[in-house]
Amino acid sequence: MHDTICGAPAGAESTTTHVYSEPASYGAEQVRHAYVLAGDTVALVVHARKGEAGTETVPFHRSVVLQNQLLG
Repeated sequence: MHDTICGAPAGAESTTTHVYSEPASYGAEQVRHAYVLAGDTVALVVHARKGEAGTETVPFHRSVVLQNQLLG
């Protein structure tokens, strides 16, 4: 499932970000992942958490924004 977290991540204009999150009916573990593209470089950001609470949105969003800034 393609997802946007708090709007588009703030970052450089030369990067593209694709963010995905499992739907609420995930099993024993929820996984969120994002691809950050900058030129010929691809960064993969993955957060996984076991339990019913799933992964938290804010720490994942921060990780994606920081990676975007590093590549931009």
